[in-house]
Amino acid sequence: MATYLQSKNPVLTQKSMIPISTESVVLGRHPCCDVVLKQGAASREHARIAHHKDGYYIEDLQSRNGTLLNNRPVTGTQKLYNNDVIRICNIEFVFCSDSQEAVREPLRESSICGQTVIFHEDHFSDHPLNITSQMKVHPSQAESLIRQQQRDLNREIRNLENKLRVMMDFARNLGKVGESRELLPRFQTNLLRLYPQADSVCILVPNKTTHQFEMYSYKRRDENSTEAFRISRSIIEKVVQTKTGILSDDVPQDSRFDASESILHYQICSAMAVPILDSTNDDLLGIIQVDARHSGKPFTPDDLDLLISIANQMAVYQENLKYQDVQIQRKMMSQEMNVAHKVQKGFLPAEPPQIPGFEFYDYYQPAKFLGGDYFDYVPLGNGLLAVALGDVSGKGISASLLMAKLSSEVRYSLLLEKSLPKTMEHLNRVYSENHWGDRFITFILLVIDLKTREIHLCNAGHVYPILSKTNGEIMEIGVDRNGFPLGIVPDAQYEEIIFTLEDGELVSLMSDGITDATNAQGENYGIQRVYERLANHDGIGAGEMGQRLISSVREFAGQMPQADDQCLVIFGRTTNSGDTDETENSLS
Repeated sequence: MATYLQSKNPVLTQKSMIPISTESVVLGRHPCCDVVLKQGAASREHARIAHHKDGYYIEDLQSRNGTLLNNRPVTGTQKLYNNDVIRICNIEFVFCSDSQEAVREPLRESSICGQTVIFHEDHFSDHPLNITSQMKVHPSQAESLIRQQQRDLNREIRNLENKLRVMMDFARNLGKVGESRELLPRFQTNLLRLYPQADSVCILVPNKTTHQFEMYSYKRRDENSTEAFRISRSIIEKVVQTKTGILSDDVPQDSRFDASESILHYQICSAMAVPILDSTNDDLLGIIQVDARHSGKPFTPDDLDLLISIANQMAVYQENLKYQDVQIQRKMMSQEMNVAHKVQKGFLPAEPPQIPGFEFYDYYQPAKFLGGDYFDYVPLGNGLLAVALGDVSGKGISASLLMAKLSSEVRYSLLLEKSLPKTMEHLNRVYSENHWGDRFITFILLVIDLKTREIHLCNAGHVYPILSKTNGEIMEIGVDRNGFPLGIVPDAQYEEIIFTLEDGELVSLMSDGITDATNAQGENYGIQRVYERLANHDGIGAGEMGQRLISSVREFAGQMPQADDQCLVIFGRTTNSGDTDETENSLS
């Protein structure tokens, strides 16, 4: 036996067919309701459908805008029959049930003027007829009554047309302005046009420091009025507590509010206040209050419903402005990062050294706009060339700042100190100072004597340099002779390694971004694949070797984002002998 509600507005409800499988089903705007209504005019708990022993009944839960059953207001509890139409604001449901309890009693038929007329028993004893108004009409009054109704209808149509024009004007204004301060004067003017009985409009926003609501903007119909204005604290507090729209037709007599001075002294006879809520309905962005003091014409529930719709539009507009600000800030940040990226590249060599008898290759790719990897070539005179490569812990802006510091410190230390170990100790002391926090740098520094091909090397916790021999053999240089990374042990000492570069041999320096490159299966590129690419069976030079390794890393990673900065320097001896003077001149 199935009982359910068929929604005629599925976009405003959870789904189009809503089963009624419990003894009581509550419909309303609150997320905890059994049937959540996506309509701002609906109350938080609007109506209830309950199962009694003789069938299903509907009850209005003292909602703001009421509940209609077959186009009649629901008063008390009223029994539901199959195909009954329930209307809540702009949402309609059809009650569907195949139970015997939901079948209407047989209808009596009669014939009037050849047409069949069906009469239904209303059972007034159980559900009294709800008469909202009644009037005796004499035959002589019929014609004048029709004319009066026509005039009332024409006046109502004109009012609706005026409201539509105002709403369209309001929508156009929303699309034209770029800041809320430009919108508010037009917005408040439109509200006074929309509600002819209103005397004033004000908008309140929370103070970011005190979190108390303060008046942000105010406009009164009579611009020449010198009457002081106070906000009704009682009404505002009610809106803040309930996050619902408030309508009071006669504020001084309204039992919901205390007889506060701001209400009584200024004789607010009718007032509306609605919250401006964000899309999650959690944050209160502001409050709109419209009041009537002198017109003596109260606002209606339809007026409140319209004001709630306007507040919802204002909330969307405010969130769009925030999104627009975020996009502007993001664009500015992107531009600044592009500039910073160009500045950082200025700290790195523009191209490898051009030295007769030697070939150099380098590659640098940060994981983000800015990186913490570093490399450099520093001519020292007398046919000596220093080659440095380092990796600052972390990534991004902070790592790039330390990288910039390292670039200048390396050059200064090489000129200051007389030996390679002393240069490393000086750099370590600089980065062991407290103001660098927990940052450290793995670093490798070597000096090439271009005349004798002798290489002096010190390693501070970095990936071992790799020597590629002409017979295809691979060898790590300085295994078990690694020092502490810069910035960890203030008085650390570093051991110097000396070896000679033979003709055709290559030395490769790299950061761990090469070996840690990851593919879609979560595998790392690893040192073993590096060995396979650096094994120089073909006798190729540094440039071709470097391109082969980088291409292999890219192919391995595929579409996976780069997780760490990548830096690579490869150099080697290409001839048996060279002109000493030409080598020295190339470094000057």
